[in-house]
Amino acid sequence: MKLIKSLCFLFCFVIICGVFSFGMNPYQSQTFAFAEQSESNVYNEIDSYLSDACAKAHFSAMSITIVNKENVLLSKTYGDCESTDTPFLLGSVSKSFTALCIMQLVEQDKINLNAKLSNYLPNATDGNKITILQLLNHTSGLSEHQNLDNYKIVEKQGVHKYANVNYSILGKIIESVSGQSYQDYVVENIFEPLSMSKSATSYEKAKENGLIQTYENWFGINTKTTPKFPESDNTWITTSAGYLSASTSDLGKYLQSIYAAEKVSYQATA
Repeated sequence: MKLIKSLCFLFCFVIICGVFSFGMNPYQSQTFAFAEQSESNVYNEIDSYLSDACAKAHFSAMSITIVNKENVLLSKTYGDCESTDTPFLLGSVSKSFTALCIMQLVEQDKINLNAKLSNYLPNATDGNKITILQLLNHTSGLSEHQNLDNYKIVEKQGVHKYANVNYSILGKIIESVSGQSYQDYVVENIFEPLSMSKSATSYEKAKENGLIQTYENWFGINTKTTPKFPESDNTWITTSAGYLSASTSDLGKYLQSIYAAEKVSYQATA
């Protein structure tokens, strides 16, 4: 599970902010550090720091959950967020869930990380040149502005180039291998086993769960807006690349499950 842990540390500091005002963050150049002190005092300091930062940076809403393997160490909300059970759109944190789905299928011997994309999607463009591991690591040679309709190798393979389409393709592989929709697979194999009741794979379910109001910033003014979920797979960001939703309380359960996972070594080459 080393790959999954790395992805989760990359994507999930488990602080999801509803809206950030454009411009310089007043805390951008400051170092967040504390002298040695008791653990409870540290979390009081974190709470105080975030409360002050939220006000000065004009965040509309923020939720934080900090966990270790066994316990929730801090669970707080700021601004207009009522509860740590309030779901937010996860953006690219969604990619860590997609990676976890892939690794579940690897453990079941249904996917080989070194296998070519064409093994799972026979009609994939450049499918005989791209491996599953390359998609996971954003080293496939695909470009950041491509989608499922027009992707092809245009960058040097083996070199990191962040591109949402890598994870859009991984979502399609999950569907091909599991025989389920990406949405159903995530719900049945991650959300339900972890009791992530405030997490969703669709706008309809997210709204039912109480998805927090989103905003857009127009000339310094935060304006309420409806979340723009993808209407088809032929978009720059698909569900598997950026449109899952969850509360920070649920994300705490998610991280704890990863901390608790057995260490597994996989032989794979980039």
